[in-house]
Amino acid sequence: MNTKFVTGFFSGLFISIMLIGVSLYQAMPNLMINENISQYNLEETSQLIQKNAKDAGWKIPKAYEFHKMLAKDGHQFAPVTVFELCQPHHAANILSDFNSRSVSSLMPCRVALYENAQGQVVVSRMNSGLMSHFFNDNVQNVMQKAVAETEAILDPLFK
Repeated sequence: MNTKFVTGFFSGLFISIMLIGVSLYQAMPNLMINENISQYNLEETSQLIQKNAKDAGWKIPKAYEFHKMLAKDGHQFAPVTVFELCQPHHAANILSDFNSRSVSSLMPCRVALYENAQGQVVVSRMNSGLMSHFFNDNVQNVMQKAVAETEAILDPLFK
């Protein structure tokens, strides 16, 4: 076999793998987080998230108003609220399975609400559908259901 050909082939293969790796590294932040612009103002969006979650049988055990929490330490910035969304059935499914408990650090699902530099209200959340593919079948199934339900809670904000 021709040494130049083999060297050229493996060099090209190496460069291709490196370019794919760099591309994936740069794309990952955009793939891991879903952001949508709400058609409502900040207060209305906050109220609708809470109402829609309750209507869908989800609970919001905690809402972190970071702008208020950190103001106590002298930090001032525009409002940022993070809602913890929990569907008790989904949570119990994960937590009752010893092989699935490793994802408990991702629970409950979180949805962030803030204004961007253009003054638009942004609803941001982790792309759990993409992440679900890296876990066991139980976690994957529960996460897929949770994603579908979470998106159903949020979708009315974007239309």
